[in-house]
Amino acid sequence: MFRLTGRSAPIDPPRRSLKRLLAATAAASCALGLTSASAHAFDTQAHADMTRDALTAEGFTPSAANVGVVDNWFVDYYTNPGKNPYSGHAGFWIGLTRLGLSREEWPFFLVDASQRLHFDASRRTPEMPDLSTTAGVDQEWQRLMHLTRRIIRIAGEKNDPAAVMAVLGTSLHSVQDFYSHSNWVEDPSPEPGRGGPGISRLGYGDLPTWFDVPPNVREKLVGDRAVYTGVQGIPRGHGHWRSNENGSLHDGLNKDHNGRPKYQEAYLTAYFATRQWIRGVRTWLGNEPLWAQAMTIPNSRALQEDVQASEEVSKYSGHWQGGGEPCLPGTCGERNGKAGAIVSLRNALESFHDDPPSRFRRAVNEYLPEYRLYPKDIPRIADLPSSRTDQLSTRFVTLEVADYWGINLTDPVGEGDIYARARINGQPFTSTVINGEDKFHFPRPYAPFSWIRSVPGPLRASTPVTSMTVRIETGDKRFAGTDDDVFLRINGRQRFSLEKAAYNDFERGDDDTYSVPIGEATRDGLTVGDLHQVTIEKGRDGAGGGWFLGGVTLTVNGREVVRERRVNRWLENSRRAWNAPRFARDQRLTDDTIPVWLELKEDDFGPDDTGDLNELDRHTSLPISYRFGTSVQGVGLGGHKLRGRLSLDNGDRARVTWRLTPLVIRNAPPLPAPSTTTNPEPTPDPTTQPTPGGPDLVITEMTGGVVTVKNQGPVATGAFTVRVTDTNGTVRGTTRIDGGLAAGAETTVPYSSPSCEVRYRAVADSESEVGESDETNNTKEFFFSVC
Repeated sequence: MFRLTGRSAPIDPPRRSLKRLLAATAAASCALGLTSASAHAFDTQAHADMTRDALTAEGFTPSAANVGVVDNWFVDYYTNPGKNPYSGHAGFWIGLTRLGLSREEWPFFLVDASQRLHFDASRRTPEMPDLSTTAGVDQEWQRLMHLTRRIIRIAGEKNDPAAVMAVLGTSLHSVQDFYSHSNWVEDPSPEPGRGGPGISRLGYGDLPTWFDVPPNVREKLVGDRAVYTGVQGIPRGHGHWRSNENGSLHDGLNKDHNGRPKYQEAYLTAYFATRQWIRGVRTWLGNEPLWAQAMTIPNSRALQEDVQASEEVSKYSGHWQGGGEPCLPGTCGERNGKAGAIVSLRNALESFHDDPPSRFRRAVNEYLPEYRLYPKDIPRIADLPSSRTDQLSTRFVTLEVADYWGINLTDPVGEGDIYARARINGQPFTSTVINGEDKFHFPRPYAPFSWIRSVPGPLRASTPVTSMTVRIETGDKRFAGTDDDVFLRINGRQRFSLEKAAYNDFERGDDDTYSVPIGEATRDGLTVGDLHQVTIEKGRDGAGGGWFLGGVTLTVNGREVVRERRVNRWLENSRRAWNAPRFARDQRLTDDTIPVWLELKEDDFGPDDTGDLNELDRHTSLPISYRFGTSVQGVGLGGHKLRGRLSLDNGDRARVTWRLTPLVIRNAPPLPAPSTTTNPEPTPDPTTQPTPGGPDLVITEMTGGVVTVKNQGPVATGAFTVRVTDTNGTVRGTTRIDGGLAAGAETTVPYSSPSCEVRYRAVADSESEVGESDETNNTKEFFFSVC
């Protein structure tokens, strides 16, 4: 059985071939059918990557971003209960794969809500809008905004950051799926029902989101230019994995993974829409202290296990970066390919359900069911602010593994099951698993392992470290050598062992160059600026006593940073460290130089084997210093330079061809004109319709930096929010008046200092919480012009 971090598992079988035996036994004995039906969504990898990327760009910590990733995944997880042996909905044969372990009973409303959060819900009911028309798509956007605004306020009342993330993460799934499941990014076609609206030609940028195109323009998209999703009743539906065998969108409009046409456009547009939605939810919540807690949710074992489950269940079910679903011999069809692994999937599911649901899953279970509703007479909600600022300040880089060869990265019997891991500018990525292929060139319908990462611009940072070697000379004196441990220290927290396996080093007269084992450090973003010192340290004196250090030469990224050939110093007793006296820390910053890290792995029982992609010994991964704006390709081939005399340290040799490509948004959406046509104020909920003789909030004065709000009604108000935005839709100030205002009372609230020639809009009761006698007089604009 797969051994999973933090989970209990039986003793690992001694031979990898047992995994194949288990699969064959399962097929013969119980007709195991544990493959996930298509989730009709961006593959989970795309959801995870863009959610993590967007949340960190919006200021969330990595652990808090992981909560959003997990909550987003639960929508897919609950969508296919009939294929999950633990759901309580699976048939006898699939349920048998639990091997007698207890199951859960997923309520229908939880499953139903999940299925409706793919934007193009496959189970149609009369109250649902017609998603084959632009008007129907608009209704679905309004439903999603209405429900999310209502649910996030309910979650806010509990003052629970996990609840906030549950609403944010699950709703983001539908936001992102719109761009994968619709024809939004497609160009018009002469064949009816086959093309798209040609949004990029309308003058609202190359990659405008739904909210970047004004409503009065969207409503004119009809006929052959109508916006629609992959629903029944149109010439093409969503499609399946093999829809991309001919490299077209003719038979299926899905853009779920890198193998599908228009995937890149759909992904980038969905990324900007994700950031728009995050800010919208923040506004609808109207509780900055609680939002700050959600942004900084700490890491925990439960969260790590949820993240692990989201990746492993997705990878082994074939819904992580394309590649098709796994199948047993004789059961394969149009959805099946070389990705995934049935036995590993069963083990991942068992491991996930081994423990009680985490607090994050419980929060999703509480709030997700609300999305099954289709309320009538939904009050129209204003479009979200433009993504222009994000599109102007964000570039992207794509990393691809074009082919791989696990030269020695194989099973004892048969071929390996190989996947890749990467980091781009600090964000972790992983690929799907390709089963039984030691060498793979990704023939169609497969597509290279591929990841997209946003890069803010301009970017200045220290140069990433890609290689580090140190030459150590031991003096030619009696008793000069040592058997004690020797280390290289580069700062107060990082030091590296220089011992070579099965090699009698640091002997009298030795002159050896060592490959410093910096694999994990480069994965975590080691830069040249992290070298604060160069210190050679010897461990406690052993039987041989001291060590006579003759010389030290340190080379980083091919450049000598220390060259001291005449150290000639004994390291012993209480003086067992030597510091390079003339080393000067390199604090220079380079423009747009991005750290990239790549590793090849083989899916195995116990710890997964690692392929060696590095030419140096004791360093198997491939760190790359990428200069943004260039398109580069290279080969990582494992080697053993600087190895010991008797053995190798690196293990399984492997090879990859990789390429890095920059993506720049050339044409961003224009700023919308400040008007109620393109940015109408939210229509009040029925509970806040005008109340005769009730309170009446007005803005009596607005200057550069402050807003004065007065209750001119005859009765007091309850709590409300004052919000100020600029022309770009950026929030310049949000103030919560928790105590409300008495009749005739007023209050003054601040907003950030205005800049040159900007129009500001203030809204009292921006969240429509107060039932006023006049709901039309809550806004005021101020134009500030000074340079």
